[in-house]
Amino acid sequence: MNVQTNPGALLAMKRPQPRQRGRSHTLWLLAIALMLALGFLAVRYALPRPVAAFAVAPAALTVDIRSTGTLGATNKITLSTRIPGRLVDITVDRNDRVVKGQILARLDPAELTSQLTAAEASGRAAERAVGVADAERQRAMATLANASAAHDRQVSLAEKGVASQAGVDAAIASFRQAEADLTRIERTIEQARAEAQSATARIRVAEAQFEDTVVRAPFDGIVITRDRHVGDILTVGASILQLIDPATVVLTARFDESAIATINPGQSARMVFVSQPGREVTGHVLRLGRLVDEETREFSVDIALDRLPANWALGQRGTAHVSVAAMADVLTIPKSFIARRNGKAGIWVADGGRARWREIELGTSGQDQVEVRNGLRTGEIVLKSEGLYPLMKARLPRRLS
Repeated sequence: MNVQTNPGALLAMKRPQPRQRGRSHTLWLLAIALMLALGFLAVRYALPRPVAAFAVAPAALTVDIRSTGTLGATNKITLSTRIPGRLVDITVDRNDRVVKGQILARLDPAELTSQLTAAEASGRAAERAVGVADAERQRAMATLANASAAHDRQVSLAEKGVASQAGVDAAIASFRQAEADLTRIERTIEQARAEAQSATARIRVAEAQFEDTVVRAPFDGIVITRDRHVGDILTVGASILQLIDPATVVLTARFDESAIATINPGQSARMVFVSQPGREVTGHVLRLGRLVDEETREFSVDIALDRLPANWALGQRGTAHVSVAAMADVLTIPKSFIARRNGKAGIWVADGGRARWREIELGTSGQDQVEVRNGLRTGEIVLKSEGLYPLMKARLPRRLS
């Protein structure tokens, strides 16, 4: 008996069932995921990564306190006029350097020149009047001497009975008239001398006012503002220029009153300005203010600069770092190595070649370093916190900082 085979049935028997195909795909996916996970773990924990490291060792630490401040000058002056007048010349402009005694501006001297000329003329007339009065006094003294001699002769002759009483009376009258004339002339001389003194005073006032038409630099300095122009009519006290002595430029910073016992004149300081954040200017504490603000509880400190920045301006903002103490042989780490968790300070350390986070207790802070009071020992290697994670394998540099 011949059995005929159905070709469709045979193909159906050889084709895998859907359930079997699903199992195969799942196994492949699991295998790929496992390989990826193993690869990720190998890359994350088996392959070392280069990190910045620091070897903990005792070192000196300079303790700084800092605050913001502004540039100012202790020797700053506003040049003005003591007389009214029209400005006819300004010889300098902003940023010009000047020397003591240099002429900076002039007022129109025409009116004052006339006043000075009139005062000098009055002085000369008064001197001539004194001279004329002196000459009259000499004549009056001679007349008095002659009258006195004539009086004495008439009295002597009258006693001898030679002269008459009328002659004696006439001699007495002439003598008294000569005395009165001398007294009058002496008073005229006093008045003439007073007028001469008054004329001299008027001349000095006119000369001083004439000198005030010229504005001179009172010290070597730099012109920081120019407030007027040629042709302006100035009143007494009107500002023309502002001048400072660059050697007296200081940064005035304000510190909390709690720091007043730690800051002293002469302490070294560093300043960083907003306009040049990457550059430091050295200096020292010049003096402390003796007044604490009742509201902010702050006091001011003037810090002298060893040199001025390339570009500077009064009122410019900067941050002052004042070195108030120096500590020796303390464990320190760079501030950039500190890693914080939940508000607590910590550090990454190299433990068995892997990174582990550890909580530490910080102490006094310096410029770039900070004291570690607890949590680290000498010789331990700390790692910079950027990109680190627990148990990461670290490749340390050949030379540790």
